[in-house]
Amino acid sequence: MKGITIVFLFSVTLLILASSFVSAQELAIPIDEKTVSPGCRIVKFDSITYRIMTSGNYYMTFSRVDSKHHRVFVLPAENEIVPYCNITMQWGLFPPVELDPGFGGGNSFLLGTETGYVEK
Repeated sequence: MKGITIVFLFSVTLLILASSFVSAQELAIPIDEKTVSPGCRIVKFDSITYRIMTSGNYYMTFSRVDSKHHRVFVLPAENEIVPYCNITMQWGLFPPVELDPGFGGGNSFLLGTETGYVEK
């Protein structure tokens, strides 16, 4: 009887640990960092294809906010003095939108993946 209790408790513990691991996998937020160099670059993140055009070198980190929004963090590349330039992004059938990182660079933008808008 004692052996059955130990096996039962071990099985319950294993099930609890497995279910917490699976739920953590489901809640994991995908994050992807890309380096964008001058010209045009195609970036695919979370099943959305972004077309990015810029004249400077940037690090862009994409993260999912929810099922309809992504956030992109824009930073100038290391040792890169970036003159004032806009970054143009386009996805889906929406018209291109301009991201304005400003002189200092390093801004984040909320992308409406289902509506094509951008918020700073």
